[in-house]
Amino acid sequence: MSKFTRKHYEEIARIIGNSNISFEDVKLLTTYFKADNPRFDSDRFMHAIAKYKVTEFERVVGNSVSRDQLQP
Repeated sequence: MSKFTRKHYEEIARIIGNSNISFEDVKLLTTYFKADNPRFDSDRFMHAIAKYKVTEFERVVGNSVSRDQLQP
């Protein structure tokens, strides 16, 4: 039985998205998650991380500028 639920994976993705963890470390985590849960979808997890990923510019500026406003 898996140690993690979807809610765990979603929260971990949010935390990673708001951190500066390396891609290599994320890949290590996805390997562990896949070993723990054969149904774990690493592509879906990576997309969830990307959804929360905050650029350095956005960290400095804060919430005063949305990602959509930065798009040309």
